[in-house]
Amino acid sequence: MITLLWAFVERLAPRAGTALLMVIFAATSDPTTVGYYAAMMTGYAILQAITDGAAKRIATAAVATTTGTRFLRTYRVWYPILGTLFLACTLAIVGWWGAPVPDLLAMTPMLALPTIMATSIVPLARLQRAGSWKLISGISGSSAAIALLAGVPLVLWLHNALGSVTQLVLTELLFSIGLHLAAKRTLSPQILIESEESYAAAFASAGGFIISMQAQYQLDRIAVGALGGAGALGAFNLGWSLSRSITDSLSTSTLNVIQSRVMDAREKSADEIREIIMDSLPHAIRVGGVVVAATYVAARFVAPVILDASWDDMLRVVPLMSATAIPSIVCYCLLPALMYFGRMRWAITPRLIGLAFSLGVGSAVQYSLDAAIWFAMARELTAMTIMLIGAAAVVERRMVLLPIIATTVACGGIAVADFALSAMGVL
Repeated sequence: MITLLWAFVERLAPRAGTALLMVIFAATSDPTTVGYYAAMMTGYAILQAITDGAAKRIATAAVATTTGTRFLRTYRVWYPILGTLFLACTLAIVGWWGAPVPDLLAMTPMLALPTIMATSIVPLARLQRAGSWKLISGISGSSAAIALLAGVPLVLWLHNALGSVTQLVLTELLFSIGLHLAAKRTLSPQILIESEESYAAAFASAGGFIISMQAQYQLDRIAVGALGGAGALGAFNLGWSLSRSITDSLSTSTLNVIQSRVMDAREKSADEIREIIMDSLPHAIRVGGVVVAATYVAARFVAPVILDASWDDMLRVVPLMSATAIPSIVCYCLLPALMYFGRMRWAITPRLIGLAFSLGVGSAVQYSLDAAIWFAMARELTAMTIMLIGAAAVVERRMVLLPIIATTVACGGIAVADFALSAMGVL
């Protein structure tokens, strides 16, 4: 539980800082300006899914072997080049979409992100392998705090995306520097294990799942932007940032902890992997419930004080959006078991099916935000159910019911709280 909490803090710090800055950005600008930045961030998220996300999934194992080290060395050469070109093309598309030149210039520093992130993958993987989650979370938290102090004044002064971009780039830069210093100070020279394993194949497998998962989320944004314009995309993106930033941090941190424990397991039997998942997943779901409750309080009482009436419809559905994260947490937790037992089709298939739900989300949001969020909820529950079936050999029966009950309780709690606040005249 302690390891999970430190891993959660490591992922939470940068995302929470980004979400906070997005609220300030929204309060000092308008949905259209936020929408242009959201379009650029959509391209960046796709790039992360294709490259950085998949690389981090395999890096913990790769840094200990000869073939893995060679793969990561090649990755660190090509990712900055191809990633920068990808982001440059995304920036050009945002300009073609109608973004003013000052907004484009404000987003230009994002082109440095692939180079910065490529430098951090090896020391991060070595520290994770050593179990230094508390150290990693400290570096992440301090980096996010310093970057936030730099970004907030720029947002308040310029009223454009430069403050958010500065916070994002500076967080990654400071995080990378901190990881290198920590690895040099705390880790002994590594003795590599001879291995013939193809890490390129593992990279493609992990990337396939992450791409399929991210594709449906980014398709939501693409459909909303294409059908509703930059203003609708800005409102949708802020709602997603408020509702899922913290819970998505919990998902990825839980995955990192489970994956690390699976790799360190002695026998890697079904019973051993079941014990690892059953130990971590209930804790993650409980923390997810607390996060949903905190998101409800923020959306109902804090954000309305900061944002004007143009954001009211978005704030109304933020709590329900946050509840969709509970099935997502389960999917992330089951991924290491499906990967190890060669059953990744049970992870990728529901994500491909989810693309159809994403089209429903993008279309429904033009008419009813509530309908759009229920499409998203149906998508996550479908994915979770299929992955639970695929992982039946390593999941106890009660685990099938726990996430369903947790999601039902979260949605019911939101409805009851809204009814009570309406009866009191607060909403």
